[in-house]
Amino acid sequence: MGIENGFNMIMMAVTLCLVLLSTFYTGIVGIHAIFGAFIN
Repeated sequence: MGIENGFNMIMMAVTLCLVLLSTFYTGIVGIHAIFGAFIN
């Protein structure tokens, strides 16, 4: 596992966490109905 492969895995994990946090936040705020089609 090289440095480039490790960096790509970290970026993929960060991106996935950001997507999950954004869906959680839009659900709390109440704008999930607007952005739900694009996020889910």
